Amino acid sequence: MNNETTKIVFISGCGGGYDLFGGLPYYFKIKSSNNYETTLINYTFTTRELLSKYSKQLTTLLYCVSPTKDISWLTDNTYFPEQRLANEIQVPIYAILCNYDETRIELIIEAYRYLIDGRTIDEIILIDGGSDILLTGNEQQLGTPDEDMSHARAIQLLSSNEVKSKYIAVIGTNIDCGHGVIQSDIDARLNDLSLKATFTWLWQYEHDEDIRRYVDIVAGCCPRHTIVHSLICAALQGHRGYYLPEHLRGRISKSIVPLTEATCTSTGYYLEDVMSDNVYLKELKPEMNLHQVHDTIYKNKNQSQQIICSSIEPTKSSRSIKHLKCLIM
Repeated sequence: MNNETTKIVFISGCGGGYDLFGGLPYYFKIKSSNNYETTLINYTFTTRELLSKYSKQLTTLLYCVSPTKDISWLTDNTYFPEQRLANEIQVPIYAILCNYDETRIELIIEAYRYLIDGRTIDEIILIDGGSDILLTGNEQQLGTPDEDMSHARAIQLLSSNEVKSKYIAVIGTNIDCGHGVIQSDIDARLNDLSLKATFTWLWQYEHDEDIRRYVDIVAGCCPRHTIVHSLICAALQGHRGYYLPEHLRGRISKSIVPLTEATCTSTGYYLEDVMSDNVYLKELKPEMNLHQVHDTIYKNKNQSQQIICSSIEPTKSSRSIKHLKCLIM
């Protein structure tokens, strides 16, 4: 039973891959306080075949991945970050299948409602490694927004009775210039959002045990499967410029992402403060699969290039997530 002061927090990897790993420093900080019940969730690229074989299905898309000692099948060529992470930290990871044919926004909502289980969740934090989740749809190039935005839309559609507060946290925002996002667009968007940020946290390897633990866990979870977190970890360990970790050289021959302090910086926002600028989000309907999400995003991108929108000078938000800021600063 939860006592009256216990807060229920969901930390969720937003856009597939190893995004949840970017939530580990938050998880460790929150876990160190005794008045939190925390659930770890990842929107996953792991195949349904693997999920069905080695974890427990809970809804159409949702699986519970439990720690296991039988890892003979979990070879370096097996892509299953949720199983690796569950084994490392010895807690279950909830995986929501991200598949272009099978995943619909309404089924993501169904997965969350199963986990909510009639309660009111105090906070959900969507974690994105990169900057896809921040983009509005007006940028020159959009990177890979389909997964992030289908997930964000599902969270947006959960009622305030289901989730009190919804946040976005990003880490390594400059890394998405490695797959098409223009750095000047990232810089402009970060500038536009600067007054809306609830906190900015520079991760420091030498001075923070939780950051070192994150780096160690990534290293123990077959890091060649994650370019984003391999580069973040390299930057945390002092590498700068176009450094490419040895374990990534079988995947990419040359890095086009300069490792900087920005690679090590995590920033938090209220979800609605980010999504209010998005030009297509409200057109993403619950019944849409990811193919339809993709088509809607790029239809709007073409249209938005013809529209000139008036801008309103932002004012600094008086809101803050004081308890989280206290934990991480």
